[in-house]
Amino acid sequence: MDGVNGLQDKARIAGILERAADFFSKILWNSPEPLQYLKKRGFSDETIKEHNLGFIGNSWSALYDSFVNDYSYVLLEQAGLIVPRKDKLGYRDYFHHNRIMFPIKDSHGWFVGFAGRALDGSVPKYLNSREGLLFRKREVLYLLDTALSFDYDEVVVVEGYTDALMAHQFGLHNVVGVGGTALTEYQARFLSRYYDKAVVCFDPDAEGQKHARLAGLELHKAGLDARICVLPDKDLDEVLANEGSDSVVIRFACADWLYKCELERLMKNYDVALLSERERAKLLKGLLPFLSCSKDIVELSVYLSSTADWLGLSYNAVVDAFGSLKNNTVLPSNSLEEDLAVLAVRKPSCLQLLKAQVRPEDMSDSACRAVVTYVLRSPARILAEHSASPSFFDKDLIDPAEVLSYCKQTGLNVDDSSVYRLCAKIQACDASNLFPEDALLNFRRGHLLNHLDELVEGVLLRKSGALEEYCKVYDELISLSQE
Repeated sequence: MDGVNGLQDKARIAGILERAADFFSKILWNSPEPLQYLKKRGFSDETIKEHNLGFIGNSWSALYDSFVNDYSYVLLEQAGLIVPRKDKLGYRDYFHHNRIMFPIKDSHGWFVGFAGRALDGSVPKYLNSREGLLFRKREVLYLLDTALSFDYDEVVVVEGYTDALMAHQFGLHNVVGVGGTALTEYQARFLSRYYDKAVVCFDPDAEGQKHARLAGLELHKAGLDARICVLPDKDLDEVLANEGSDSVVIRFACADWLYKCELERLMKNYDVALLSERERAKLLKGLLPFLSCSKDIVELSVYLSSTADWLGLSYNAVVDAFGSLKNNTVLPSNSLEEDLAVLAVRKPSCLQLLKAQVRPEDMSDSACRAVVTYVLRSPARILAEHSASPSFFDKDLIDPAEVLSYCKQTGLNVDDSSVYRLCAKIQACDASNLFPEDALLNFRRGHLLNHLDELVEGVLLRKSGALEEYCKVYDELISLSQE
């Protein structure tokens, strides 16, 4: 029981966390004050029970004392439920002293951790489980498992646990919570596997809206059609309580495009007439990533015109600036290409699939292109080496010196340091969440979207043949999305 390795031990820890959720839940139903707090916030008995809300009272060792006879210290610590005491004389509970407990599950419904909300003003206000075998804050999304059990093509991303929980109580089951303000690249890319569109609805204060715009850009980079819903000076749970779900659904449907939100923010904060040319150029540069979020050529033309009018610049000058924007500012092409490099090295069973569907010359990142070309040069030989010596992939995954030697022999131009960095990343990363079909689909989609971006300037400047090529690539992208 002391060893924590493999799927069986992960399942055992998930089971311990599920029992801990029941433990916290029983305490809550026997604690009038926190129960009254939740009901005052508008949560029904059904919601509290269905989502296993709990409470831990004024104790340092309530859970430890209850669990220690059934589980080893190692398992309880790996589960993130106990920590060593400061005096090194034993253990204490990680969650303690008056916190509402929100159990957190992964996309499959496994319990992976908790978030504890302080009721007595303690800092931090929300205490999340420690990073461990199951809980990784950058990966989890609150109520994602419930959201995925419904058939939606749009996801709504909110800032906290109570907003997400209240949305589900009102029947809005496509809502997930980030458990903070920063949506990560991993979370955005995971959502892109299941949804085509996203609405970001964070708190209406300045800090919340700043992170909403960043989350929107992250979702756009992952390939989702992202918009922002700005609430009227109240958090989502309050708006739901005051206006009901129908009003909120309309607000989500009327969410603004990222560019419009950013332009309106800048227009409120800056008087362009008082700005120098250099300051206007700086504002334009800041707007470019938001301009790139438009997927409609007509809409983009309108936005470019609005930007030119507001900044007092010519339309062609703004188009030129937009055309100079690098593709990797618009899409995480490097990240998608890194996935292919990881798959090529870490999952040799998909080498033939990669060789059939990937052209290394379509990869913009030179290090990724070098590694993929090197590995795909002879899939049969690589598979034979893996069969004979699994440690080639499990320990010494790939030798950057060999990759660079191959590049010199074949004339591939690549920066040495970038190859070393990529090989180190491949060696260290967790490839268990990478699926070849998803990675290939995302790469092909990203490549087509990048090509569309390259064609935009020509279309806007009415260059011969540009519109026809744009429509051809766009149709190919639509066909791909239906696969």
